[in-house]
Amino acid sequence: MHNMTPHSRTQGGFTLIELMIVVAIIGILTAIALPNYTNYMARAKVTEGLVHVSAAQRGITEYYTTHTGFPATNAEAGIAVYGEGSGTRYMQDLQVGEGGVITVTFNQIAGDSSGQTLVYTPTYNANSDSTGWDCTGGDLDPRYRPAICR
Repeated sequence: MHNMTPHSRTQGGFTLIELMIVVAIIGILTAIALPNYTNYMARAKVTEGLVHVSAAQRGITEYYTTHTGFPATNAEAGIAVYGEGSGTRYMQDLQVGEGGVITVTFNQIAGDSSGQTLVYTPTYNANSDSTGWDCTGGDLDPRYRPAICR
């Protein structure tokens, strides 16, 4: 006797709903990751300027040790004169001003307009014979500032 069961045909692949779920998951992950990546890139751009700030801070501290006062210019601090196209890719300018105040001006960061600043103000502590820095000044978005400057 011959068995007459109907032959079932299985089809491989994904159903439409499975594909839609995968696309939705990718969309959610992208929506979460993209803003975080943008903030990360902006902070990396700011970090480039902080390398130059570090050099300026050393120069200002040395100047204070020698002259018992803060410098008022880049030349007095012994650092390069920036500005007029001589900045870096992400840092437009770095100026040492009266009282040793360092003002860093950035080029465009994360879609914001260029010209945002981060200001470092020195203070001398006679008890520890050291220079401290306050970097809460300037108009750079707090999201992009170093943690100690927020």
